[in-house]
Amino acid sequence: MKAQQVIFHGEVQGEGFRYAIAHEAMSYDIKGEVQNLPDGSIEANIVGSDEEIESFLQSIRTGRFGDDITEITMKEVELAPLRRMSGFQCR
Repeated sequence: MKAQQVIFHGEVQGEGFRYAIAHEAMSYDIKGEVQNLPDGSIEANIVGSDEEIESFLQSIRTGRFGDDITEITMKEVELAPLRRMSGFQCR
């Protein structure tokens, strides 16, 4: 298991993108949370295996909102706080 902070840049707020991320996470063994950031980007903190995370992100890139994403940045974060989460939450 690994924890990642993923930032989606582009025209991603106000379009239902957070809810699409949460819905898509249900198709994978991904737990976490997603929220809007003040700069107009969206932050998702996710936990899963390398394979599940990559498949999940690929489905986001090629899905309905893929054209709205201009950049995705990722960094590994501390696993412990996210491991306790159940499911996926929009904040």
